[in-house]
Amino acid sequence: MDGAASSDSWQHSPMEKPASTPWEGDISSSDLAKLMHGRIPETMENKWFIYADAADARGKVTIHFCRSWTGAEIVLLNISVSLNAAGSVDLSAPAKILGITWASDCQTEEEAKLVVQDLCRGLLLCDFANQL
Repeated sequence: MDGAASSDSWQHSPMEKPASTPWEGDISSSDLAKLMHGRIPETMENKWFIYADAADARGKVTIHFCRSWTGAEIVLLNISVSLNAAGSVDLSAPAKILGITWASDCQTEEEAKLVVQDLCRGLLLCDFANQL
């Protein structure tokens, strides 16, 4: 599928028992574009649905990592982006990782960080994941 993923692109459910912690990292503009585009699975067997919320007025964005089969939200990556004059994400500017939220009933903080690194590197082809 060629269009950007949104919350309406695939059935999913909110995370249960979330836990959060700060996490820092830099995201290049090319990787930011990949994160904002996300990933819509072609079939449930593709395992992951990844989408970004629209930026708020302060440039905060949440990237959602959901299992495609169950729709369960597993990890949220919280980032800070630059906004253009129209208030949209400026995809020509780099971004910063602010923190991570994970489903504490099914994984640890370390496992959640590995999920983000593996999916960003393997599915979205983001280089920043190698630096975390």
